[in-house]
Amino acid sequence: MLCDAGFLFIGNFVLLLCHMNHPGMMLLFGVAVIFAVVLALLAAVLSRYLTKAAMLQEESEGTL
Repeated sequence: MLCDAGFLFIGNFVLLLCHMNHPGMMLLFGVAVIFAVVLALLAAVLSRYLTKAAMLQEESEGTL
């Protein structure tokens, strides 16, 4: 997901430099890139917490 966001940003920046993109579109896709990065980070953090919770549950199953 982060690679897709990077390609989107770079592609829009190149189009802006070639005068083939409106600055408003650059702003709109900039917001989309930020949203995608935040979503990817949130998914990574959630995945890490779920992995830790599963490991803790396995450890506590054997104890009373």
